[in-house]
Amino acid sequence: MRHALTPMQTSQITLLRICRACRSEPEFVIDLVKTGVVKPEGARPIEWRFTPQEQQRAEMAAYLWRRYGLNTEGVAFVMQLLEINRMLRDQLRPS
Repeated sequence: MRHALTPMQTSQITLLRICRACRSEPEFVIDLVKTGVVKPEGARPIEWRFTPQEQQRAEMAAYLWRRYGLNTEGVAFVMQLLEINRMLRDQLRPS
């Protein structure tokens, strides 16, 4: 029998770990949070905990930022477009 994971079990990735994974400074991740690209649990950066999915989003955002020279607002826009594209593809996929 599988047990459901509680939020604390799925959100143990710290800001420091996200920064290392993204090869970026904390200010970059803080900007990602401000623009809504990633959504951590916790009130302050020192308390933030991220899910593995949020880490993947942050890594994709860092790639877009480095590769294409986008600012964080541009990264947020591209991430939204990618999400819309994924949702539309899912809707068109035969059941």
